[in-house]
Amino acid sequence: MDAKITHNKKNNLWILKIQEIDLDNHKTDYKTYCYTSREEAETVLKEKEALFNEKMNLLEKKAGIRYTFKEYLEHWYQEILPKWSNSKCAPTVYHWCIYQIIIPAIIKDILLTDVTPFYINELLNKCKETVHNCCAFMAKKCITEILYSAIAEELISPFLFDEITEYAMNSKKYVLWKQNDIECFYKFAQTGNCYLEYLLVFFLGLETGELLGLKFSNINFKEKELTICQVLVKDDIKEKIRPLSQETGYRTIKIPDLVITELKKRKKINRFLFKSNPNMAIKWKNYVCIGERGNVKSQAVLNKWLKEYCQEANVPRTNLRDLRRLCTLNLLEDGNSLEFIANQLHYSSVLTIMEIYCNFLEKDETHENSRLDSVVFSANDSI
Repeated sequence: MDAKITHNKKNNLWILKIQEIDLDNHKTDYKTYCYTSREEAETVLKEKEALFNEKMNLLEKKAGIRYTFKEYLEHWYQEILPKWSNSKCAPTVYHWCIYQIIIPAIIKDILLTDVTPFYINELLNKCKETVHNCCAFMAKKCITEILYSAIAEELISPFLFDEITEYAMNSKKYVLWKQNDIECFYKFAQTGNCYLEYLLVFFLGLETGELLGLKFSNINFKEKELTICQVLVKDDIKEKIRPLSQETGYRTIKIPDLVITELKKRKKINRFLFKSNPNMAIKWKNYVCIGERGNVKSQAVLNKWLKEYCQEANVPRTNLRDLRRLCTLNLLEDGNSLEFIANQLHYSSVLTIMEIYCNFLEKDETHENSRLDSVVFSANDSI
């Protein structure tokens, strides 16, 4: 049942807006009541909820109607989804879509049997008015899957899905790698001296400046943790180190076993390099991403070799930014919460994560039901 209690400060009244059932016409409607205290409004709300549930039971016996649209959304998430998908990311994605996008956009809840394409289009248009264009796109996919489930449960008649408005992602298309692409790429990248850098971006989601500014003193090998506390910015003249605050990306994240192993190897390589070449710039001695001449590698060099390895592995060409986006999908598929991913990769909003996910869904046209299953792998697996 949909209900809301609000306070009208001007009249000092408590307003109860509540959904009620018309048993004769098999419809729901909204009615508004006014009370002088919140306690009185809450007491009436409990009474109305009991009456609503009683009428819903009668409606089920009389006409086979068991849910309102909103109730079925929640029923589908709690009861149907766990049986339908074994993907770790599905609960996170659909919880966000149902509880953060669709339900808040429902202006008027109706019986599930009364849902029409017009009702859905009005709802999706409301979703479109939110702060990001991925909302309507994802809401449409989610609602479509839920209505198919309702048909399978014989709760509604066949639905005119063709009349539901299509929503496309208007942002740039991201490079999509399947698991085989990732394995092939790292097989070739393993032979070069940028292998560690690509692992750090793919598994830890480091931005380019964070990667180039990484020092061994930022790494706790015993606890397998990395503290991101500065970025290195290069211009045409010189490199600049900029400290980070919590607002600008200072954070500590866990390091997978595979990356720890490669970091230990790199530390030995760098130590030997500087010991063998005492004339090299001492200021870079503690940095991780060091080239053969003792300087910090440039973004151009990393992207150049990234392109070369993509060609050798015969996988779609990508860049450091898209590797970071693949890290986002990897963390999502591992079952991490949107808030955890946003914190680890320092995204300003979880909507950035959903934009990446939705672009993945749109691009992966061959993926069954457009769901994200096993496109990435664990950093604790062998490559």
